Amino acid sequence: YYSKISDQIKAEADVAFVQSKKGKRDDPAPPATWDDKYKGQSEAGGTDAVSMLEYILKTTKVEENVAHDDELKAQTDYEDSMQALKTEEANLQAQLAENRKL
Repeated sequence: YYSKISDQIKAEADVAFVQSKKGKRDDPAPPATWDDKYKGQSEAGGTDAVSMLEYILKTTKVEENVAHDDELKAQTDYEDSMQALKTEEANLQAQLAENRKL
């Protein structure tokens, strides 16, 4: 097998790889279509991306404020609920103690 491959390698020794550089070659000239100035989004002002980022920033701040307010309300509701439950528990324990005396 290796002797067969060795013969093939020797036969192809004259073939150069595309990526190898035996001598420095000049790059080809760019196509004529590259002579013009690239217009791209410059006609539209190119501000679409910036305005989109500003919109995202604005809506994110609004969502953050809404989430903060909702969290504050939920915390207040929880504390009020816990206070009411503690008061009810104290009243029930007092009633239980009263009933045990009887």
